[in-house]
Amino acid sequence: MGLTYKENCTDVRNSGIKNVIEVLKKLDCNLDLFDPWADSKEIKKAYNINPISKLSQNYYQGIIIAVAHDKFKSMGIKNISKLCKKKHVIYDLKHIFSRDLVDLRL
Repeated sequence: MGLTYKENCTDVRNSGIKNVIEVLKKLDCNLDLFDPWADSKEIKKAYNINPISKLSQNYYQGIIIAVAHDKFKSMGIKNISKLCKKKHVIYDLKHIFSRDLVDLRL
């Protein structure tokens, strides 16, 4: 969740999540890329993956929140957790939610 350079911005250039995506691709992880701010053509160009426009409930084993978009904050951790399967991990790389509500924060 979040592919842009900074929050509430459309620019995907120089985004730090690019390195994470490349590592996960090498590990053959099945990835869904989602960013409500970024242009889907720019995401495809930058990451060679077509982004999704809608998140599915009870679907994900892991979610990485990589950008502190206001939309993600307003979704709240409860709604983000509903996107996940029963056994899951949520990595909040931008400290949007309190430490006790997510599995890892940097």
